[in-house]
Amino acid sequence: NSLQIVTSLLTLQSRNSKSAELKQSLQEARSRVDIVATLHRKLYAEGDHSAVDLGSYLEEFATETIIAFANANTVDLRFQSLAKVSLEMDVAVPLALIIGELLTNAVKYAFAGEADDAISIIVDKDQDEVRITVSDNGKGLPEGFDPKATTGFGMMIVNALLQQISGKLDQTSQDRGTAFIIRFTPKPRAA
Repeated sequence: NSLQIVTSLLTLQSRNSKSAELKQSLQEARSRVDIVATLHRKLYAEGDHSAVDLGSYLEEFATETIIAFANANTVDLRFQSLAKVSLEMDVAVPLALIIGELLTNAVKYAFAGEADDAISIIVDKDQDEVRITVSDNGKGLPEGFDPKATTGFGMMIVNALLQQISGKLDQTSQDRGTAFIIRFTPKPRAA
């Protein structure tokens, strides 16, 4: 419950801030803490405190993230889990933060408020490698965008967390949409 206290403190500080930029930063920090808190709630609700079912967790988490960040914009979330994947906490938490950053960026930057704005998440597995695709039908990335070279805080977090889970990030962008594919091989669970 310490995470709820941190979330409340960030919310209070945000409300009392006169700077719009600081207020936005505090709200984004609060959302990141909420991601971890949601994961912990799910673990304790399921009774297994060491691992989480990735598909069910990500679907619930992505829905909450879209609701929190979409504000007045309507974004259709499409989720598909093609493989059962169970992850230990040391991988699940950074992965949730990565997905949260990609969803947040899509909601904030990809859409122009069209009626058909949509984000799709697909969880799949090929032998031991887990693949999570987060795609949108928005305006696409700027030409020459390199997620490893960007100075944006969200993508810097994504890159740091990918290193933590020994993951890789691929991207594609067209006139109508962007897809990020996260690939990693989780360590076998301890018996």
